Amino acid sequence: MTQELANRSQGSEPFKAEECKGISEYYEVPQELVNLFWVKLGGTAYPKVPFLIMQAQKKGVQRIEIELEEKDKTKQEWECKVSIYPKINRTEIEYLMSLKDDNERNRVWQYFTEPTVNYGRASLETVKMQSMQKYLPEMAVTRGIARTCRIYAGVGATSFEELPNSEISQEQIVDAKDRIAKARRVNEKPGQEVLG
Repeated sequence: MTQELANRSQGSEPFKAEECKGISEYYEVPQELVNLFWVKLGGTAYPKVPFLIMQAQKKGVQRIEIELEEKDKTKQEWECKVSIYPKINRTEIEYLMSLKDDNERNRVWQYFTEPTVNYGRASLETVKMQSMQKYLPEMAVTRGIARTCRIYAGVGATSFEELPNSEISQEQIVDAKDRIAKARRVNEKPGQEVLG
């Protein structure tokens, strides 16, 4: 009931039972979580960040790096670069060990460890909800994570958080602020964070 009210308050509609079943079977998630992981707006389904992170974790994530930068102070434009480094499994390591040629082994190692990189952006122009405009850095982080996880996990749908009228929860704002603060404390480069 609470999720249904939350959906209505954001202008979205709950999924029908057969839609939940289809998404649940295709992505191998519990059917009862579909309305928490996905949003339906105007008949189109959009995945949310928790679902995309879960899908990326299923594929195998060694770490996620985040770099946040204010691109244009006058437009209040923020950009977040997100890099997801894949987890190397035992089969891949065994294959590497079987290669006799060092050059070939290095080439394959580079291929296996190549990160998936994408960007999230937020500005006064791309975040239409006035109440969310004070959280532009956090929106850039959330959008960057959503987009990169979506591409890494092979989810073809645009994420809910990438939409110009999307709204992130207070919990997501706090989490994004914590990530930014941690990145500034932990790393030599301001704006870079290592997760994993």
